[in-house]
Amino acid sequence: RKGETATSQACMPAGFYAFSIFDSNGDGMCCSQGRGSYKVTSQTGDVVFRGGAFGLDERTTFSMPYDPNGPPAETIPGATRRPTPPPTPKPTPKPTPNPTPKPTPQPTNDCYTIDITATLDQYAGDTRWEFIPDGQSDPVASFQYEDALQYDTTTESVCLEEGTYNFIIYDAYGDGMCCNWGEGSYQLSYNGNTITSGAEFLFNEVKTITIPPPEDDCFPLIVDIVFDNYSEDTSWDISQGGANIARSIEYAPQTATDKRELCLPAGDYVFTIYDVYQDGMCCAWGQGSYSVTTANGVVIKEGAEFGQSESTSFSLPF
Repeated sequence: RKGETATSQACMPAGFYAFSIFDSNGDGMCCSQGRGSYKVTSQTGDVVFRGGAFGLDERTTFSMPYDPNGPPAETIPGATRRPTPPPTPKPTPKPTPNPTPKPTPQPTNDCYTIDITATLDQYAGDTRWEFIPDGQSDPVASFQYEDALQYDTTTESVCLEEGTYNFIIYDAYGDGMCCNWGEGSYQLSYNGNTITSGAEFLFNEVKTITIPPPEDDCFPLIVDIVFDNYSEDTSWDISQGGANIARSIEYAPQTATDKRELCLPAGDYVFTIYDVYQDGMCCAWGQGSYSVTTANGVVIKEGAEFGQSESTSFSLPF
């Protein structure tokens, strides 16, 4: 919580290590929003290194066991926020070439080809994406764009097995793909049909997709979250018959909003939203709220004030 001191312990074998600390808003722990700081100490109480003022991240290399008379730990400054773009005309993007027709992708070895088409902004190297199976933490496919691809439109393909996945696209500087530094965007498609797309986000955006993508037998659903000051406390899931059908990712601290687009077959479902500290999303720690709506904007459930959790039963079609 704000203003509190937290301590964590770890026991590590002898060797060389790198400690990294991150701040999602790019202003470190000190001093514009308070005088925060951190330090790492050895078992004997010797300070290995400390800090507080950094940008998006800071990394320090050190060795164990720690020798206070040995070489000092080396701190490597991380990234800082990019300055606000000047009010000058943006460079003219390269013309997008006419796409070359491709044969219709077919399931191969029980996997399905998904195309990820991205139009990059001026800072193409800031962008990367990954696919993570729902309920897991390790990606099964990922891609990092290079700076040389600025303003280019490029398509990558992955072959995914049947299941539900979280597609997560990241921007290292927290300004998405549009529109400060170019008209960037992304689109996921299967068999030439768009599954989902996007352009404007901050540090990341999450889209939940089903493989193979449903055609006409599912109903679009949107889960929209506005977080309070403690986004990391919030999670949600959608279940059917006691089994989870979809769930949120683990939200990072200071996340502002999240919008998830789902497509579920006809049936009966339960949407449940949780708060770790049992104080809901409003109003002691900010004006948080949530809503579950259909694609045409019909509200299934919306709320903000609850305790540990709140559940809503609904049926599709709604």
